Amino acid sequence: GLDTLHQKEEYEFFEQETMKRFQRSPCHGEVFKYVQWHNLAFEITERRAMDSLVVFYGDYETNFNETLDTILDFLELPKAETPLPFEPGHKYSEYYMPSDKQQIRQLVKEIADPITWRHLERYFDQNDPFFEDI
Repeated sequence: GLDTLHQKEEYEFFEQETMKRFQRSPCHGEVFKYVQWHNLAFEITERRAMDSLVVFYGDYETNFNETLDTILDFLELPKAETPLPFEPGHKYSEYYMPSDKQQIRQLVKEIADPITWRHLERYFDQNDPFFEDI
């Protein structure tokens, strides 16, 4: 499967404890790609001293108009038309057992750079719907 495709390289790159955590986490390959994308995005914006804006998906649900205005202000663009209504996506919570969710949380925290974890930890808050059945 996908999670075993690069197993040899993973063992050479990660410490043994991290590899154990990978093995206990479902879809660890996808989790790694997700975290690594964020790690690299934060790294490149810092390295190049680029202006950046972090937008959280949940902000569209809870405060769509303010979130949209923040994005448009950052991009220095006017609001051209009335936006289409936001329709929230699927949360995927039901696909994971409570123990899986905890393993994923621990793996993300371990492989995320500090700035990445500060931005992603909100999705692993015990009050987040993803953790509703823990």
